[in-house]
Amino acid sequence: LYREKKNLFEVKENIPRRLVEKVAGDIETLLAKKVRALKPPRGGHPARLTFTTYAGAHDDIMAEGMEPREASCIMKQTQYYFSNINSTYSAVIDCGPCSRYYHAQRLSNTNLLFVVAEKLMCSQCDIMKLDQAETRSEGPEQCELVETPRYRKGPHVCFDYNQMEDTSDCGRGSMFRPSWLLLAFLQSLLLCLVSASTSSTTGRGL
Repeated sequence: LYREKKNLFEVKENIPRRLVEKVAGDIETLLAKKVRALKPPRGGHPARLTFTTYAGAHDDIMAEGMEPREASCIMKQTQYYFSNINSTYSAVIDCGPCSRYYHAQRLSNTNLLFVVAEKLMCSQCDIMKLDQAETRSEGPEQCELVETPRYRKGPHVCFDYNQMEDTSDCGRGSMFRPSWLLLAFLQSLLLCLVSASTSSTTGRGL
């Protein structure tokens, strides 16, 4: 599943602002009551949510008397986002005599967007249907992904060096610290073995 993002207000769009703000405030109050009414899950197991943005797979479909073929399992979902960073936004959908005014306001402490627009008076303008249903797709163009790779935000600071780091314990052999007595004993043992081997070889030669 991969998600395609589109700007919800790509086109530019008189409703009293006080009315919009009042309705938005009522919605925020209602949501706050609902959140307080929710009880946290019992037990020590936290809830975990995982969202997969892209996962492509191909399954081989086999049948008697048929040649194997690949079936794409990639699903496409369109997501719409509000590009304006302000809490409130007003504009006009320019469509000649059918232009409409709209007002959008973010609801605090939520990810919701409250939108109010004038009634559509004519059908001369093209209406874009907002559909988020998953549809089968062949996946994104690989060439486009190479030309415009995904942006990966890095950390604000680099973690490759720290003044508190002790590098003396780094490495696989950091814990191996042989004693000089052990080294002297090993050298003496090796010398004795070499001497004994030399003596035995000399005795056989005589």
